[in-house]
Amino acid sequence: MAALMLAIAGPARAEPPELKSEWYDPSRPEIRVGGFASVWGPEYGKASVNLGFVLPKPKFDLPAGMPDYAVPRFQIGGMFNVSGGTSYGYGSFLWTLNLDKRWFLEPYVGVAGHNGQLDGPDPDKASLGCRVIVHTGANLGYRFDAHWSVMATFDHISNAQSLSGCSTNQGLNLGGLRVGYSF
Repeated sequence: MAALMLAIAGPARAEPPELKSEWYDPSRPEIRVGGFASVWGPEYGKASVNLGFVLPKPKFDLPAGMPDYAVPRFQIGGMFNVSGGTSYGYGSFLWTLNLDKRWFLEPYVGVAGHNGQLDGPDPDKASLGCRVIVHTGANLGYRFDAHWSVMATFDHISNAQSLSGCSTNQGLNLGGLRVGYSF
């Protein structure tokens, strides 16, 4: 019977190894600086400067079989609009997935607070409905060495209208490039 079950299940497969990079050390803090532009909506084309800090990953033993990338780091920062548009500060959980030694992908999700209009009359500004809203996005990055990296980033804020009950939800979508330095 056991032989029949093994034949049906096929040979045991080893779990894929976790992709690592000797240049990625989650215990080091990182500073990131970049330039962005709104890529859609009423603030289309407005430029922003980004300054962010990625905090070291908390240290604790992971349960058996849990990959390191399952534990996020925390990032805090600000998107400062230099074209008369909306600026915002954020705090987000960030997961780093090493694709190989140099390339990585980082999805993130958290909250943001902004200085834009909630449901205003200015057609050149997004109406965001609530003052505190959702912050999401992703980085596709490349490491030059153990300290320097560059990232193409998509950054989004909105109020998730169906969940928040806010009156409007135009959201902001920004695309840009960042440079990171790990200490």
